[in-house]
Amino acid sequence: MTSRKNPLDKVTSQANAALKNWMQQSEIGIREALAGHSSAALVLQVLASDHEEWVRFAVAENPATPADVLKVLSRDKDEGVRGAAAANPSTPFEVLKNLAKGRNKTVLFRLATNPLAPIEALVKCSTSKDSAFRSQVSQNIAAPMELLATLAKDDYEGVRNAVASNPSTPSDVLRNLAEDKDEWVLRKVAGNPSSPVEILRILATNEDDFVRREVAENPSTPVDLLATLAKDEEESVRYRSASNSFTPPEFLTVLATKRDPQIRSIVASNCSTPSAVLAVLATDKEEFCRSSVASNTFAAPETLGLLAKDKAYMVRRNVADNPSTPTVVLEILAQDNSENIRECVASNQSISISTLELLARDTNANVRSRVAGNPCTPLSFLEKLAEDEVDEVRLGVVGNRISPTALVLK
Repeated sequence: MTSRKNPLDKVTSQANAALKNWMQQSEIGIREALAGHSSAALVLQVLASDHEEWVRFAVAENPATPADVLKVLSRDKDEGVRGAAAANPSTPFEVLKNLAKGRNKTVLFRLATNPLAPIEALVKCSTSKDSAFRSQVSQNIAAPMELLATLAKDDYEGVRNAVASNPSTPSDVLRNLAEDKDEWVLRKVAGNPSSPVEILRILATNEDDFVRREVAENPSTPVDLLATLAKDEEESVRYRSASNSFTPPEFLTVLATKRDPQIRSIVASNCSTPSAVLAVLATDKEEFCRSSVASNTFAAPETLGLLAKDKAYMVRRNVADNPSTPTVVLEILAQDNSENIRECVASNQSISISTLELLARDTNANVRSRVAGNPCTPLSFLEKLAEDEVDEVRLGVVGNRISPTALVLK
């Protein structure tokens, strides 16, 4: 019985040919950017056959690349491209199993980083004479516990260092590593969120400033210990404690009054800092303190509204970038004299339709390109931008994940 051809196959083939022709006329930088950031299946499918290996490499690394495309790239002539496919968690398991049977070192090295890598591949790399391979396995969060326990006894400190930093490392193994003679291993244990609390308490008194600093930054460090480290004689330790999101709000409130502008700036960036404290820091005389508040997604709407009128460019830019900035504030910033700030507004997914419409007509092509790439942009706006005279704007439409195939080919 003769199978009937799907009429859509011809349409898809024609679409691929048209898009490929257009892409080949674009600069490699643009193709590479699309390959690494686009989530449009058709675009990635076309770029996967690009004559430049760096473009194919970017497609192979992109987590949005379809499984069938990754399967093709896993057989690419360039080992770097095959390696990128081997490291991509979106690559089908059967493909990873086939790659694990090979002997190419570049491919196996990248495969060892994939959390979905076959166990046999991790075991093979863990017994390699090359310490770099053993280190790769030691960092893999999917590595079996017994394998990590073995690697924790490796003669090479770099391997033990990797095991010490792996959040999947068993607590009993971390206890043993906390007695390691290498200071770098101790630092990694101190920063590991899986380290037992009793180990963190011991390491918090270590004479090495860097070890205490790691404890201060560890999200598993108890509140009382963070309070102690916030008073440490070494300023870098105090800074890390101030940046820890688990540091008590009442302690952050005290730190916000310190004379040291660096620590005030760090407190301003902390998501646990009370909104009332952020409001005060928004009026700080130091620009970088106000900039930190402007980036904080937990800043109150009225605080962000105040900072949107700041004289400092970086402060306004951070407000424009902040996904928590209210639409009314973004409307104000959409009329800023700085094109870079308008670009940030155009990319912000909290933007209103009316502001997108305004920026879609902006005289600056970079701003229009950001609108074209924003997944919140209505289809009617994208249709107009697809006819823009500037290539970068049209390519923004191509890279937008909501753009339908018909519009991509327009």
